[in-house]
Amino acid sequence: MTNRVVLRIRTFTAVVVLTGWLTTASGLSIGEREALGQDFAQCAAYFFNAAKAKPMSDYETLYGAAEVAFNRAKRMLGSEEAERLMADASSEISAIMGGDWLNFARVEVRFSGHCTELINREVEKR
Repeated sequence: MTNRVVLRIRTFTAVVVLTGWLTTASGLSIGEREALGQDFAQCAAYFFNAAKAKPMSDYETLYGAAEVAFNRAKRMLGSEEAERLMADASSEISAIMGGDWLNFARVEVRFSGHCTELINREVEKR
């Protein structure tokens, strides 16, 4: 074999091994990782909005949860995709409320349980 062929085989092998490591290092497939990243982006939007809607005594906790969720989404999906998904989720939240913050309870019914559980699992990992 020529050096060129050997180099191509080694490069291909390295890419396959690295790709396999990336998908299994987190224990998630690429599709599962994307879905989880989408959940984190959506929950970031929920917590950022909740920080505005809830009493000031909850602000730090909610804003902190939003930051954790958004940073995790960025690590999983990249900044641009995480920002896009969070903006989409914020639009959905606004639509659920009908643009009226007095209707934020509707948003809580939809997002609170899932997002709180997601962030609690993330915090427990640390």
